[in-house]
Amino acid sequence: MTPNLSNFLTGIINHAERLAVGFAALALAASATAQTYTVTDLGTLGSNRLGSYSAAYCINSSGQVGGQSSSSVRGLTDPAFLYSNGGMNSIGSLGGEYGSARGINFSGQIAGYSTLRSGSYHAFLYTGGQMTDIGTLGEDYSAAYALNDAGQVVGVSVNANGDEHAFLYSNGQMTDLGTLGGDTSTASGINNRGAIVGYAYNAVGNFLGFVYRNGRMSALGTPRRHVEHCQRDQRQQPDYRSRLYPE
Repeated sequence: MTPNLSNFLTGIINHAERLAVGFAALALAASATAQTYTVTDLGTLGSNRLGSYSAAYCINSSGQVGGQSSSSVRGLTDPAFLYSNGGMNSIGSLGGEYGSARGINFSGQIAGYSTLRSGSYHAFLYTGGQMTDIGTLGEDYSAAYALNDAGQVVGVSVNANGDEHAFLYSNGQMTDLGTLGGDTSTASGINNRGAIVGYAYNAVGNFLGFVYRNGRMSALGTPRRHVEHCQRDQRQQPDYRSRLYPE
């Protein structure tokens, strides 16, 4: 082997060794800084006639969790719950058997929906151990899906014309946010600046995401190839009166 070739191969070997050491160091550093997670069974509130279950839908920065669970309490078979400090507690309902916590803010306020004694669904705001019916936009149906740290709540309700519209509940008043020109909208999130997001139909039947700011709902748009699919979904949507549970 010539000296030049020998030196060349030796250089390659030394370079490969340095790379191997470098990759090993990176792998070691990655494993040292990798986060680990633990899955915790939150339990249930007991069993009802259909069995035992629980479902969590929201969590705040303190680790408080909201959701719904089966329950062994007669007349309150599926209440909303708050899981805090290692324990699950029922926050009840608005008089019916069913409740669901869908959003929880920094201070532990909870928004969701529940059945009344009549079986109708109404949105609620839970504050300081008290669940409050926040009403509807006209007909006997509403559901809350989110809230911000100021306690402003958003969701969907049926108005006096029978249309499902997004709402904002603030300072004790529920406001219809309208639509993008169609007959249906739903608000699904709100931030601490009061900006609201959701989805709605426009005048030609397209299903679009929206952001609502300063009293105005603006479409976020959709890829053209999804328009036909969304129009088909609209035709297949069940009437709200036929729902067993809100979505």
